[in-house]
Amino acid sequence: YNLPNANNKQEWYSLTIKNIPDQDEIVAVVITDITKEKDFQDKLIFWEKKFYQAFHFSGIGTTLTSLEGYLIEGNNTVSEILGYSRKELQHIRSIDITHPEDKAFDLSVRSDLVQGKKNYQTFLKRYLHKGNYYVWCSITISLVRDNWKNPQYFIVQLVDMTEFIRNNEELILEKKKLETIKAQLESKILQNEEANHIIAHNLLSPIANIKMLIDN
Repeated sequence: YNLPNANNKQEWYSLTIKNIPDQDEIVAVVITDITKEKDFQDKLIFWEKKFYQAFHFSGIGTTLTSLEGYLIEGNNTVSEILGYSRKELQHIRSIDITHPEDKAFDLSVRSDLVQGKKNYQTFLKRYLHKGNYYVWCSITISLVRDNWKNPQYFIVQLVDMTEFIRNNEELILEKKKLETIKAQLESKILQNEEANHIIAHNLLSPIANIKMLIDN
């Protein structure tokens, strides 16, 4: 229960009542001031709620992954990006749905984190979507340790970059097409200049002959 103190601030107390043997009309009452413990508990609940909301309602895919690569916990955004439910991901190792060309680097990053060579790493990798196509993701991965510095699990954040990379590839393709068209136009302009030079030369020759005839 809580009561206001002299400064009208609420303080919390724990009240314990115990029977006293052979004393029917007397009980022992123990009152403990638990204000600090209650404040700490309220702050802990607040941060847990804040973490829960940031974790589950984030637009960024966030997972807690075991050292073996299995999902411990993940938000809905991860399922939207990869197409698998959280229950399905709990039985799939991350490396098993990683593109073959990205597996070696992914494993080396995790190894560096476990060995303490890095605190976190951000890189691009491809995941196999449940629909049997690959999605590009920007990955930020870090390692959580216990109080004795023993590795516990990975925190992995995923941002879907597929559309961005696809648009970038299309821009590169369009740029190459424009460069090809530019080269073709430059070639045609050069050909036209050569043709004009030939025509001008062919026109000047008879004019010179006519002038000679007139002079004669």
